[in-house]
Amino acid sequence: MLNKISQNLKENESIIETETYSFSSLIQNSDTNSFSSSTAIKSKINKSQIEEKKTLSSFDEEITSVPNPNFKYLQYAEKEIPIYANLYKLIITKNYTLYQYSLNFSNENDYIIPTFLKKKIMSKIKNEILNDYGNFILTGDSFYSMKEVNEVKEKISLYHKVNYSIIIRPTKEFIEMKTDMNYMLQQFNKGRTEIKTIFEIIIKEILRHNPSLKYVMKLFGNKDQEKILKASEDYNTITIMPGFFTNVMFLKSGIYLNVDIKTKILSQYNCLQLINSFLNNPNGKISREEIEEVNNWFKDKTIETINTNQRFKVERVNFEKRANSTTINVNNTSMNYVKYYKDLYNRNISPYSPLLNIRTKGKCSEGILFPPELCVVVGLNEEMINDRILIQNITKITKMNPNTKIDNINDIIKLINEKKEIIKRKRIVNEIKEEKLKSCFQLKNEYGIDIINTSKETPFKGRVINLPLFKSKDNKLINNIFKPFQLIESQKICFKCLYHKENTDSKNKLSKLMKNAAKSYDIKFGRSEFHIMTSEDPKEWMKEILKAEKSKNFNIIIILIDEYFQGKGLYDSLKSFCQEEQGVISQFICTRNLEKNAMSVVSNILIQINSKIGGVSYKVNFDSDILKRELMVIGVDSSSFFLNGEKFHSISFCASLDNDFSKYTNKKINVPDYEYLNTNYPISNFIIETLGEYFKRNNSLPKGIIIYRQGIGLGQREYIKDEVVNIENILRGKSDIPFLNGLNIQYYYILVNKKTSLKFFEIEHPNNNNKAFDNDFYNNPESGLLICDDIIKENEFEFYIQPQKVTQGTATPTNYTVLYGNMNCPKIIPKLTFDLCFIYSNWRGPVRIPAPLKYAEKLAKVKFGLNEKIKNNLSYI
Repeated sequence: MLNKISQNLKENESIIETETYSFSSLIQNSDTNSFSSSTAIKSKINKSQIEEKKTLSSFDEEITSVPNPNFKYLQYAEKEIPIYANLYKLIITKNYTLYQYSLNFSNENDYIIPTFLKKKIMSKIKNEILNDYGNFILTGDSFYSMKEVNEVKEKISLYHKVNYSIIIRPTKEFIEMKTDMNYMLQQFNKGRTEIKTIFEIIIKEILRHNPSLKYVMKLFGNKDQEKILKASEDYNTITIMPGFFTNVMFLKSGIYLNVDIKTKILSQYNCLQLINSFLNNPNGKISREEIEEVNNWFKDKTIETINTNQRFKVERVNFEKRANSTTINVNNTSMNYVKYYKDLYNRNISPYSPLLNIRTKGKCSEGILFPPELCVVVGLNEEMINDRILIQNITKITKMNPNTKIDNINDIIKLINEKKEIIKRKRIVNEIKEEKLKSCFQLKNEYGIDIINTSKETPFKGRVINLPLFKSKDNKLINNIFKPFQLIESQKICFKCLYHKENTDSKNKLSKLMKNAAKSYDIKFGRSEFHIMTSEDPKEWMKEILKAEKSKNFNIIIILIDEYFQGKGLYDSLKSFCQEEQGVISQFICTRNLEKNAMSVVSNILIQINSKIGGVSYKVNFDSDILKRELMVIGVDSSSFFLNGEKFHSISFCASLDNDFSKYTNKKINVPDYEYLNTNYPISNFIIETLGEYFKRNNSLPKGIIIYRQGIGLGQREYIKDEVVNIENILRGKSDIPFLNGLNIQYYYILVNKKTSLKFFEIEHPNNNNKAFDNDFYNNPESGLLICDDIIKENEFEFYIQPQKVTQGTATPTNYTVLYGNMNCPKIIPKLTFDLCFIYSNWRGPVRIPAPLKYAEKLAKVKFGLNEKIKNNLSYI
C-alpha cells in the first residue's frame, strides 16, 4: 500500500503544491508584523477553514482513547528507586449518604447572582440550613447534605439590605460515601465525577476553618508567612504570599490529596493608589501626558478584583468615565457605579475615580468597567523583573530545596488537624457578640474525611530510564556532550557580520573568539566578511542584508549589536525583516555576552549557527526498536498575543523529516481568540504538507507518526476530538485528496503538560536502611525518572518523566497522556520521549519536553512570522 501511495506522490507532486500548499500560501508568515489589521488575519483564517473543509471528509467512526498498558517490565528502565510524592491518601472514616438538592435564587431587584454571591447569601441562613438539612456542601446551583428531606422548602436571606428567595428542591440524586475507598474509586471511574468536586469542597471547607490561613484565589496562604517586599520608590511594592494549593486526584492506587506550595504575588496598593501615584493633582486637572503615562503603564496588566478574586487584563484607564456619573444597567434599572457596588457588595468607592476598561475574550469592551479601588495588579512588571535585588529576595522565599519543600508541604497534616477555633465578632445594636466556628478537627470528623502520609511509610516506586549515548563525527559514540566534541554534521559557515562603528572592539574580540572556538568542534568557515555600519537607521542595515542575500555568497547574516541598539528597536526590526519578510537566516549577538565566559558563549553560538544552516551537532543513538518503525515526530504548541485590541493565538508546528529526528520542517499561523477552540488547529493540513516534504527527502513515507500536543487542559479535551478525527481522515486514507486514498499510517496523539502540581523526590535513608526515619533526606530525582505505575490514572495511558537533574529548587516532572492512536507499541513511547529531550539544538543536555515540541514552543513564542523560504531550517532558535 505504501508503495502505491509513494507512486501517487511522485506522479502528483504538482498537485501537492497546488492543492495542499495552497493552504500554506494562505497562512504563511501570519505573525503580528505581517498584517496591518486583525481583519486581514480573520480573512485568512476563514479562508483556511474553507480550504480545510474542502480537503477533509467526515469520519463517522468514534475515536477511542488509548488504554493503560500496565507496564510490567521495561528493558531500558530496570532500575527502581523509592520515591516520595506530595500525595496524601484520602480516606473516609464513616459510612453515610449525601443527598443532592437544587437551588433557585431570586431577589427583589432581579440582580444576576454570581456563584460567589450565592455562597455569601447562603452563609446568612447557614444555621437554618443546618437545622433542616444538617452539614451541607454547597456547589453553586445545588448542595449535598447528610439528611434526606423530601419536601420543597423556601428560605429568605437578607444580605446587604436585599432580600433573596431561595427555593430548595430534592433531586432524588445521592452519593454513597463509604469507608471502602476502592468502591469510591470505582464510582468515579464509572462516571460519577462529582465525587471529586465534593472531596475538594470538603477539604477547602475544613481548611477555611483554620484561623492561621487566608484563602485567596485557590490558594491557602499562611498569614504568618506573608511578606512585603519593596522594589523601588519609583514603581511599586508587592505582597508575596507562599501558600498551599490542593487538588484531589483519582489514581490507579487510590484517591489522593495532592498538595503543593505556590506563591501569590500582588501589588500592595490598589489600582487607584497606583494611578494617583502618576498624577501631580489627582483631584484637579489631569494633563494629556499624565493620562498617556498611566495608560502606558497599565495596558495589558493583569488585575485581580478584591471582592471576587477574578482576574482580567486592563485595556486602558478611562478618565472620561467616573464612578458617580457612569451608570450600569441591571434589568432595566440604571444606577451609577457608587450605588451599584454599595448595594450589591457593600463596598464604598470614590465617586470621582476613573474606571478601568477590561478586555473580555481578547477584546476591549467599553461596556465592562471596574472601579480601580477594588483591583490590585498581579505579578511583576518589567521594572521589577529587572530589579536584581527584588528578584533575589523573591527567590529566597519561593525557591525551596527538596527537604524544605517537603517540610512545608507536610504542614498540611497539622493544618487539617487544627483544634483551635475561629472566633467571629459582630455588633448587634450596641452589643458585640462572639461566635465560635467549628475547628478544622471538628469539621474533619463530622465529614468523616482524613488524610494519611503514606508516601513516607510506604514509598512509591519510580523507574530510571537509561541515559542515551550520542553520535559525533564518523558516528563515534560518546556519553558526554558537555565537553568539546567534533560535530556529526558540520556545515561550512559563510557569514557576513554587520556591526556599528561604536562596537569595533567587540567585533575584533568576536572574530578572534570564533576562530579559537571553531577548532574544538571541527567547525569550518567559508567566505566571511565584517561590514562596518555608521548609521542607526534600520533601513540602511536592511540594504546591506539584501546585498548579502543577492550575492549568494553567504548562508547566514550575523548582526552584532549592543544594548543601546536593542533599546532603539534595531533587533525587532531587523529580525522581522530577516525571518519574516525576506527569509534570510540570521544570528544576533549582543556585545555584553562577550564579556563573561566569552569562549563558552561563542562556542554555543557557533553550534547554534551550524544548526540554523542545516548542520547537526550530535545525534542520539536511538534504540533499534524505535529506528525500525521509521517514525515522524510532530510538535504542536501555541502562545497568545494582542493586535489592535484583539487577542490572537500563534500556533506553531514542527515535524521531523528523517529517521534520526535531526531535520525538521516548521510552520506558524495565527488564529483569532474566538476561533481558538473551534478551528481544530489545522494539524491535518500540516500533516499533508509534511508528508510531501518527508517524501521529497526520503522518497518514501513514514510508517508511523507521533504527535506531541501542548497547551490543552483537562477542560478542553472535548474540543480536540474533531481535530483527531481530521488527523485520522488523512492517515487512514479517508480524505478527499485522490493521491492519499488508501493511505494507512499509524499514529499516537500525546498531550503534554509541564505545569503539573505533582512533585517527586528520591528518598535517602540513613545508613542505607530501607526503613523510614524522621531524619530521611530527600533529593531531586536523577535524570530519567519515569513514573508509570501506581500514581497515574487507571484508565489512561499516562506517565511522568523528569528528564533533567535539577540542582536548584525542586524539580517538576512533565506529564504525558497518550490520548488517541492505533500504533500498538506503548513500550517504546517513554524511551523515545526521554531520548528526544536530548536533541534540542539550543541546549546541550536534556530539556523538559521532546525536541520537536520544544522547537514548536520556541517558534510560537517568537513574535515574528516564519518565511516559507526557510521553513525547513531551525532559523528561529
